[in-house]
Amino acid sequence: MNIVDYTAPERVIILENSTKTDALTELAQASSSCLYSTEHFLSAILNREDLLSTGVGFETAFPHSKTDSVIDFYVTIGISQEGIDWQSVDNQPVKLIFLIGGLIEEQEKYLKILAALSKITNKQENRQNMLEVKDPAEIYSQFCKSAIIESQAI
Repeated sequence: MNIVDYTAPERVIILENSTKTDALTELAQASSSCLYSTEHFLSAILNREDLLSTGVGFETAFPHSKTDSVIDFYVTIGISQEGIDWQSVDNQPVKLIFLIGGLIEEQEKYLKILAALSKITNKQENRQNMLEVKDPAEIYSQFCKSAIIESQAI
């Protein structure tokens, strides 16, 4: 499998909200087809963020949780043109957000998804290509191109 197999064009959104909580709510709602309970998953994500920010720097965040409310592994992509205060490690606003839902019993796959996304977003060119376009379909296309270039098999 490839990291692209965990995403879908309908789960790429331009975020309308400017707070972390509101953005996570939007992303969880966009992920509802992958969840048994959007509310339960959102609660788990917010609790995870309370423990430690998932803002990894370079305007990128990987909010993630493994819960029994997830049907199967998935990634939902959110773009914030203005940036969101995420309490990132570099204290910069986050513009590129990958919400990851995982199954409790599959830690290895979970880590591989995180590693694949990290490899893609570590390259400035990949991040920039996704942030420069304004249409969710184009963002998805740029993500897929980056994944192919980085050969992200899981």
